[in-house]
Amino acid sequence: MCVLGRFTPGRQKKTARPRMFRHFVPSRWLHPLAPLKRLSPVDLPSANSIKCCSPPASLKANKMNFMEQANRDLEGKKKMAVSNIKAIFENDIHKVWDIVFAVDKYSSWRSDLSKTEIINEKQFIEYTKDGYATTFSITAVEPYRRWEFDMENSNMAGHWIGVFMAKGNKTQVDFTENVVLKKWFMKPFVKSYLRKQQKQFVLDLKKALE
Repeated sequence: MCVLGRFTPGRQKKTARPRMFRHFVPSRWLHPLAPLKRLSPVDLPSANSIKCCSPPASLKANKMNFMEQANRDLEGKKKMAVSNIKAIFENDIHKVWDIVFAVDKYSSWRSDLSKTEIINEKQFIEYTKDGYATTFSITAVEPYRRWEFDMENSNMAGHWIGVFMAKGNKTQVDFTENVVLKKWFMKPFVKSYLRKQQKQFVLDLKKALE
């Protein structure tokens, strides 16, 4: 009614049709974003309401610690190398143990060493023929049964386990080395190197027992 009352035939015909369209068509249809103008700040979520749904700081810290530890474990496994060797000697276990455990006499029968240095009752250092040093820290000793120590130099860090078993008048040894490399480019060669070193140790020990 109001729109028709304002319309006069023959005058402003070109503008009448857009005015009628504008008044008859709901304004919210004119633009897809028009309904947003009618929203008040009360209808929108507040920043405080979002914060209340976030996890507590302690949970975030625990998650971060777990992920960091998992990454460290995964990285360690990628770089770790394990080598094992078993051998039987034609000698009783006391003689085999006494020679292996006498670190101060290594240079007299080991072909790969120039000398050993005793730091204290739990630490010693081995020097290769070229003077390269490796430090050993004893972690477990069970006389005539088991010997363990940590080892470290500029290229690697690891753990050595030696198990001694009597087989009548003979002795069986089981030596295991676990090594973590400090230099990634050595990874392709480490297993073959460890295997070579273990074979040389067993060969030298057999000669020392003769």
